[in-house]
Amino acid sequence: MGQSVKLKIAGKEYSLTAASEDQEQLMRLAAKDVNEMLDRFNERFVETDMVDKFAFVAVQEAVGKFYMKARLSQMGGEISSLSSELEAYLGEVDKR
Repeated sequence: MGQSVKLKIAGKEYSLTAASEDQEQLMRLAAKDVNEMLDRFNERFVETDMVDKFAFVAVQEAVGKFYMKARLSQMGGEISSLSSELEAYLGEVDKR
């Protein structure tokens, strides 16, 4: 099965299950990142409800996810283009 992981987010402890040690490490990093973002939002938006701060975190993370997906897609296109250029170049070299 998986291994039990306890994470503390915004002062509350959560018991989760990680499928692997790598996933556990990622979960711990994610919890740390969420807590750091919440700390920043707590400083900037003192009077704002915690639920709203969690919404800010969710939106910020979603934006980052979509940015990285777009960037990955762009890089895939660049790799494909470079691969085609390399194949064309090597084809010319073979003809010589």
